[in-house]
Amino acid sequence: MKKILVTGAGGFIGGHLVDELRIHPEYLGPDTEVFLQVQREKSAEDLRRDGWSVVAGDLTSPELCTQLPDDLGCVLHIAGLAGGSAGDLEKANVQATENLLRSMEIRHVPELVFMSTVAVYKESESPISEEGEISPSTAYGHSKYAAELLIQEKVNTKALRSAVILRSNNIYGPSSDHGMMAAFMKAVRKGEPILLDGDGSQVREPVYVDDVVRAIKASARKDGTGCAIYNISGSEAVTLADLAKRIHAIAGKEILVMPSGKPPVPPLSLRLDISKARQELGWQPRVRLEDGLKKTWESIMYESTEL
Repeated sequence: MKKILVTGAGGFIGGHLVDELRIHPEYLGPDTEVFLQVQREKSAEDLRRDGWSVVAGDLTSPELCTQLPDDLGCVLHIAGLAGGSAGDLEKANVQATENLLRSMEIRHVPELVFMSTVAVYKESESPISEEGEISPSTAYGHSKYAAELLIQEKVNTKALRSAVILRSNNIYGPSSDHGMMAAFMKAVRKGEPILLDGDGSQVREPVYVDDVVRAIKASARKDGTGCAIYNISGSEAVTLADLAKRIHAIAGKEILVMPSGKPPVPPLSLRLDISKARQELGWQPRVRLEDGLKKTWESIMYESTEL
């Protein structure tokens, strides 16, 4: 039986993966046993009551090594921080990954899947392949790329047999409480204007969270050695100005958009070439942007009625 640990199981992406595992226990592969890592003890208690095996605590803790299950085969490292100070990002994304890798090496855990980001790339007008120039322009992008380098070093020194790094475009979906899409949706729900930096011409390819979970599944099932990097993105490129209009249309509300007065945060255009993931992982996005926006809006409205 292959044992798999999911870090960040209480977060946005991790929570959706857990939901899928509740319905399909063998989602990550036949004959697998899944362990969940969460930071808060309250979250751990809730998961244990549901029958999950849980590792509770901070990924930067020196005790992490002793908490890993015996004969662990793979770690799906989904935990991370997308916003905050440079120091917070360094701790959550770099130090946590470094400590996890150290613990995995001591406990002889051979495989890793890591959620990274499109923010490691330099801006480009054309779709970016995995060989695209690395030039992060934000503290978040820098922290994720630093974590990538730590992972690649462990593979190069044979401390890890294999690693898959997923560089994802903007992820959205139900229960997301951070990021561009969540901010836009919340503004519309409150009847407040969506604030756009610059003229809103920045281009993104938002990817629905269920499609990201499918990419994680495909990566966990992948055989091989070495370090493989894959781009993960949605099927449709959209400007932020057009995205704001679409959200208002789905909500049935009059378009209310205002300039924030701030210059656009680089990179301005990030479209990804996902042909490698399509060919090697058998993955491609299934959820259309319009459908994903509707599901996300419906979830936000449902949650607001529960308050």
